[in-house]
Amino acid sequence: MWRNIIAGIILSGLVIWGIMDYVTKEDSSQNGANGAHEDEQSTNPDENKNTAKENSDKLEVGIKIGNKAPDFTIENLEGETVSLSDYQGKKVILNMWATWCPPCRAEMPDMQRFYEKYANQGVEILAVNMTSQDTVSSIEEFKEELGLTFPILLDIHNEVGVTYRVLQIPSTWFINNDGVITNIALGAMNEEMMVKYIKQMDN
Repeated sequence: MWRNIIAGIILSGLVIWGIMDYVTKEDSSQNGANGAHEDEQSTNPDENKNTAKENSDKLEVGIKIGNKAPDFTIENLEGETVSLSDYQGKKVILNMWATWCPPCRAEMPDMQRFYEKYANQGVEILAVNMTSQDTVSSIEEFKEELGLTFPILLDIHNEVGVTYRVLQIPSTWFINNDGVITNIALGAMNEEMMVKYIKQMDN
């Protein structure tokens, strides 16, 4: 009998302790959140940017949403060497395409209209042509025909295609200022979709 009474007292004590501990943590959490909010308001914006960059540097490199986008270095249509990391600090639309791909051709006018509106707002389009299945001359003709002005990169050895595991084209990765993938579009895009995904980076 006494053993049952003692056990009951101990159990009651644990329950009471658990409730008190929960309440204490809730209060601490709220106070901490308020304090954090105050600190955030008083923090230098440059320090916030540095913290965001440090956090993104710790992310896993990969091709999924939330991953740090894999870097690469290839040449553009003008023969200049270009790396994805050159655009750190900008929002990047990384598009994989080919001249012989009908959906790729269909989305290009929308990409050009978007680029003309947002190129001066810290947004860049990198159109990586799957050149292992294309020719430089056909790309130049394609660019001139459609009046494209955004950078066109040449994946001659399919290095980027392998890194990003491109199984269909067009495929597009939306990458924020810190180099983190925020959205992926498989298939042809339109201007409205690009605007939507770019604006989501600010939320």
